[in-house]
Amino acid sequence: RRADEEAATLESLHLREQVSQQSVRARDLERELRDKDSLQQEVVQDRDRIHLERERLREVAKESTLAQSGWSALADEHEVLQRELQSLELSLGDKEQTARHQKREMQRLQADK
Repeated sequence: RRADEEAATLESLHLREQVSQQSVRARDLERELRDKDSLQQEVVQDRDRIHLERERLREVAKESTLAQSGWSALADEHEVLQRELQSLELSLGDKEQTARHQKREMQRLQADK
């Protein structure tokens, strides 16, 4: 009977040790699970941030394209205005020359009278 009691005690100690080890393992697994959940939340947040940043960069690219188009249009308009200015300057020069010629002609006609 004493041997049975000792065997039962040993068995009980062995079972307690197993329960203790399993409790430690269960806590470790719970901690790992919380860590994985936390990491998964970080991954989701990072994905969201990346998505938002991509959207922002797309908007910046659109604005940049519009700005480049605007500058290109302004450069084209500047060229057109430059050509118009040159044309007006040439026309003005021709009119001034014609006016001088007409003035000399008028003076000559008056001198002939």
